Amino acid sequence: MSLKSLPNQCLLEAYTHALTLALPEDFILILKKEILLRMQSNNQNAPATSFVLLPKSDIGNE
Repeated sequence: MSLKSLPNQCLLEAYTHALTLALPEDFILILKKEILLRMQSNNQNAPATSFVLLPKSDIGNE
């Protein structure tokens, strides 16, 4: 079984347990890289949202 086939929750739990049990750093880094890759790909697929802050005095004065 590869890491890619693990659901996100299982991967996160494996990473948490690896940290708790002080498993070898190489193993922890492999899990961390997979989590970061998934987070990055999720962010790229999310629609971009922009917000504009208006001074309170400008609100309703159009």
